[in-house]
Amino acid sequence: MIIKFLRYFFIYFNFLILPNSHAFSNGLKGASSDIENIKNMFSSETIGGLFVYPNLIKDYSLSGISIVEFYVDDDGKIIEIKIIKSLGQPFDDAIFTGLDTFASQEIIQRKISKGFRYRLPIYFKN
Repeated sequence: MIIKFLRYFFIYFNFLILPNSHAFSNGLKGASSDIENIKNMFSSETIGGLFVYPNLIKDYSLSGISIVEFYVDDDGKIIEIKIIKSLGQPFDDAIFTGLDTFASQEIIQRKISKGFRYRLPIYFKN
């Protein structure tokens, strides 16, 4: 009987009391809004035009996905850039150029409460 009571008490406490407390809901709401800001920041509509197919190899009609990982610090600077999957040096150069342009335009204007690491797939098609 006591075990049954304790089990129901903990279920009630975890699902009804904790989510309604201000300490927990404010933290989750802030994290949720940060995640939405990050998703919007790196959406294809926002950054699609920044990564331009390299002119040097337009005649070869190469297509594929490059993956880049980087850290955005509290000040909005992109650091620790690492190419996870490369299509070759011309594409890597296009990624670095696009990230430089993006960092100077977008991230500084956005409000993110703390730094984060992000892995971005970039599709190049000729």
